[in-house]
Amino acid sequence: MKKYGSLGLIMLLLACGGAQNEHEHGAEAPVSESPATTAKASPPAISAILKAYYGVKDALVEADSTASDIAAKQLLDDINGVDLSILAPDSSANASLRSLADNLSSHARKLLSAGTLTEKRRAFSQMSLQMLPFLVQVDYKEASVYQQVCPMAFNDTEEASWLSSSPEIMNPYLGKKHPKYAAGMLHCGELTDSIAVKP
Repeated sequence: MKKYGSLGLIMLLLACGGAQNEHEHGAEAPVSESPATTAKASPPAISAILKAYYGVKDALVEADSTASDIAAKQLLDDINGVDLSILAPDSSANASLRSLADNLSSHARKLLSAGTLTEKRRAFSQMSLQMLPFLVQVDYKEASVYQQVCPMAFNDTEEASWLSSSPEIMNPYLGKKHPKYAAGMLHCGELTDSIAVKP
């Protein structure tokens, strides 16, 4: 694990502060958009999974362990209830999709069993790494999805990403009630990718 002295920590804080200032002043962060597509209805089950995922993210922004558990349990139920054979009838694609869904389920269970908010956030960070590939594989086109990343999500040195329905940065790792920064780093992060849907 990298160790940073005071100068390194100040540089990290300035990096996040710069990202926050750009966001607040309307500067566009670099976003690699997928090819333009026309919106079409995605299976309701996929929208339900994403809604539950956003519920976990929003609860972590608020540092609400109870709400994050409720949303993670809903996400787990929604994943277990989806018929992947309809979404990926080809055996190879189905196996790949099943692997992503199993990983999402595994990280949702880890979040539910985690004893601390930090452990829940770590499980969420692993869940987030699976969610975007899952949405791409099922060809999700219901609404735009934004991938965002914080360079100092854990221990001021480890980055972690998440997905959002909005380009606005609301950091689930540093959140509104961080023990060190309070709400001072709520907008720390930048856009890194997206699923762009044109109406």
